[in-house]
Amino acid sequence: MIIDANVYLGTWALRQVSGGSGAEALEMMGRYHIDKAFVSSMRGVMYRNPQEANRELMDDIRGCEDRLIPFAVINPAYPGWEDDFEDCFEASGFKGVKIHPGYHGYRITDDFIRPFFKLIAGKGLPVSYSARMEEGVEHWALRGLINPTGAEIDELLNELPDLRLLITDLIGFDEIFKHLSPRDNLYVDISHVRRGDELETLCRRFEPERLLFGTGYPFRYPDSPMIALDYAHLELGVREGILGFNALKFMSE
Repeated sequence: MIIDANVYLGTWALRQVSGGSGAEALEMMGRYHIDKAFVSSMRGVMYRNPQEANRELMDDIRGCEDRLIPFAVINPAYPGWEDDFEDCFEASGFKGVKIHPGYHGYRITDDFIRPFFKLIAGKGLPVSYSARMEEGVEHWALRGLINPTGAEIDELLNELPDLRLLITDLIGFDEIFKHLSPRDNLYVDISHVRRGDELETLCRRFEPERLLFGTGYPFRYPDSPMIALDYAHLELGVREGILGFNALKFMSE
């Protein structure tokens, strides 16, 4: 089984990104023999209140929820996020939370954000945390983006050991791993990995049982993590875990 833990649907405000519909994602998944994917809205990243984008996502994937697993983009810095949260998880059928602190203007250790993470941990929902959608500064409006740090991730998980957290889109953030403590409830996707030796290094730094296959589609091509897996010297069980079984554990713990 292959599960892509990092797929975006919709449109991107700063440039044209092709392949952002549910149908196009399914076509890509067929070409690469991917069985399921965690999907979230790229439009919601640039909305102060992402709820409209979440509704558009659910309309797009209707009837395909068995393969396209929806993650709701929630902005806890937006007043009224609690209503959006209730709508997504009590009525709309979302399976996880996607957060973009850098784009929504908060740090995960900010005091006013704590109730959000405590609610998620209490409900046992998985959280996917995107470090940055694209590498580098691609637009003047994004020059003030808040970058993640390993120290603040550690601080959050020390306080909330029941919170399941997946870090995605780590292109350009290798420094994070030097200050990040491996733990049972912390996962990392490999969408930023481009070569087999990079994946081998990541397996040595981090527990391979906590690595998830991810593409970052449609911002990035699926080929890079696929090639990295093909060329990395990994035991069969480790490879199969990264491709899918680790993602199942992330969703079910």
